[in-house]
Amino acid sequence: MSLSRGRCRLETLLRRKRWSQAELAVRTGYAPRMISHYVNDTRAMSVDVMKNIANALGCLMEDLYDWVEVDDTD
Repeated sequence: MSLSRGRCRLETLLRRKRWSQAELAVRTGYAPRMISHYVNDTRAMSVDVMKNIANALGCLMEDLYDWVEVDDTD
């Protein structure tokens, strides 16, 4: 078994912090459009982006996505 990235949880995490996407963009230096892509799951975050966003939100990188167990055997 291995893990695969599931749904992005940024929207939930931002709501808990009472931050807007624009606030996260300011705090991380990423373009608001990129934050929107991540929130809407139209682009996956790289490891570096995950690290920076997790640091800004005060959470673990693993918290940014739902993780799904995948059976590696056919």
